[in-house]
Amino acid sequence: MADGVLLRETLTRRDLAQYTAIIMDEAHERTLNTDVLLELLKQIVAIRRDLKIIVTSATMNAQRFAHFFGNTPVLTIPGRTFPVEIMFSKSPCEDYADSAVCQVMTIHLSQSDGDILVFLPGQEDIEACCETLRERFSTIDDAKPLCVLPIYSQLPANFQAKIFEPAPTRKVVVATNIAETSLTVDGVKHIVDRGYYKLKEVVAIVSMLAVPSVFCWPKERLESDAAREKFFVPESNHLTLLSLYHQWYSNGCRDSWCTRHFVRSKSMRKASEACDQLEYMQCATAIDPKWLAEMGLMFFSLRDSGASRKKHADLHQAKTESEFQLAQEEEAARAAAERLRAQSRSVSRSHIATPGCANNIPRFKKPPRRTNI
Repeated sequence: MADGVLLRETLTRRDLAQYTAIIMDEAHERTLNTDVLLELLKQIVAIRRDLKIIVTSATMNAQRFAHFFGNTPVLTIPGRTFPVEIMFSKSPCEDYADSAVCQVMTIHLSQSDGDILVFLPGQEDIEACCETLRERFSTIDDAKPLCVLPIYSQLPANFQAKIFEPAPTRKVVVATNIAETSLTVDGVKHIVDRGYYKLKEVVAIVSMLAVPSVFCWPKERLESDAAREKFFVPESNHLTLLSLYHQWYSNGCRDSWCTRHFVRSKSMRKASEACDQLEYMQCATAIDPKWLAEMGLMFFSLRDSGASRKKHADLHQAKTESEFQLAQEEEAARAAAERLRAQSRSVSRSHIATPGCANNIPRFKKPPRRTNI
């Protein structure tokens, strides 16, 4: 298994009770995982006397590792060498991942039996290469079956174990440099090495510039600021890359231009794909003017840009007062109309005709005159 898998297992079971012997192969290829594992194994051995630790390498300083584990014995085993034929590509490769796929197809279709081991830098390149191999071989009718297997440190242990299982057909193991240092794959006859691998490196000058002192300012602050200005770029990186992309686009997007100017054509093609996606998004999300005319008033309010807030408030108050005055006038007119209608009803009241009245006007008899005696 890879060193990263064993290191993750120590998080759940610190004593590694499921193992009785652990072999650290190619110990001279020091990484952060192997250094941490060696210290953890040293602590575990102090608790578990039954655990056997074997550290192997062809070029390491054996006495140094023996002193680290408490002056343990050192065994020297003479090795055997096998003839290896190295063949180089006749022309420079523009895309190392695509050229690796083409080389695997050439070996599988023309060479004799034997498994193939492909070295690529990281997980993303490995998964893309495996998918491309499966797609291209599915389009070939007379091609022999091929078993494509990835291997990298973040892959689960059950998937890593598949590369050690015998396969009925030829295997293609696409791996990082862990297949060179941590794992040994049997049956490999052809190796495709692109010469790239990922290396973690600490740049001291960048670290010092990125973490300034917060406790005191130096006396030569002006001199230090003047010295630091040389690391600043007057333009931002995206503007510089945009200018580079425009130059590549104006030259017909040719790979020869990238080769002359020491630019990776793969990066330029990725930038071109990103531009195409942005143009598609712009077309897909464009606003129709008709839709804006119909529905825009629901989301936007039009106002004179030169009108101030106070002026707008004064206009609103004047409009409100005029509307209130108009409403009062309408109410007064309505009340006057009601009074006129009430008076007209009282004047035009009808009289009831009674017998003995001429011209429908009632006549009353005078009461008799009283005499006082």
